[in-house]
Amino acid sequence: MPSADIPGILTVNDYLALGREIARLAASGLPGTYTKERDNGEILVYWEPAAGLPGLFMAVSPIGTRGEIKTLFSPQEGKQYFDDQAISGFRRTTLH
Repeated sequence: MPSADIPGILTVNDYLALGREIARLAASGLPGTYTKERDNGEILVYWEPAAGLPGLFMAVSPIGTRGEIKTLFSPQEGKQYFDDQAISGFRRTTLH
């Protein structure tokens, strides 16, 4: 499963490992990670690795004590894509 928008992601396991790492960074409150939670429990995450590098957007559905990645990609709009997600039906959240 090579990813054109995420260099170095060659397999499903690479994709899942990256998603887990982004979730871990967001859960630790690392600067450059942003989260929103929908009323249905879905968590949206945006991660900016460093200035000038493309960020990644991820949507996670809660499943028990873990989550299931619905999508993970690098939006062309950068963090603006995350910011533009409807604020109605969202609350800020912390990942654990």
